[in-house]
Amino acid sequence: MSGYSELTLDQFIHSTFVETALARNVSRYVAKWEALLAKSSAQGLSATAPGTFQAITRHISWNWAAFFFGVFWGLYRGVNHQWAVFAFVIVNILLGEAFPGSFIDKAGYIVSFAMAVLYGCYGNAWLLASLLSKLHDNPALIGPSPTRLFLAIGRFIFIMALLVAAET
Repeated sequence: MSGYSELTLDQFIHSTFVETALARNVSRYVAKWEALLAKSSAQGLSATAPGTFQAITRHISWNWAAFFFGVFWGLYRGVNHQWAVFAFVIVNILLGEAFPGSFIDKAGYIVSFAMAVLYGCYGNAWLLASLLSKLHDNPALIGPSPTRLFLAIGRFIFIMALLVAAET
């Protein structure tokens, strides 16, 4: 794995590591990342250079799947911060249920739409940054996994069932 750390971002997005991690739609993401790198100042940066994440996320690269599926897209793709966002969504739902018809309930719709737009705008950059971090943390945990997606959906259903049971 140490050979990947000497790559530039351009070389990294074309590496076998990225192909293995994505498994599906590789060419689509690589094309989006090439356009993103061309717009940013990150094109010649090392994959491990400080400030790489900030350089990547300065520009928008739209992702429809991330917009429509949000947290579930992130869980499927293995984007790092997804559990925190998932918890935020659950708290948002709980507050809306606890105060129906209130400002908090209505604000939940605004927050949900804002999150969808953020995912749509920055999903590609977050995915690339997540792959870069996985390169250093644990390369064995790469790749989209239907099992991870089903586990995430299962956990969500379980939590919702607990909430419904707690209300009755």
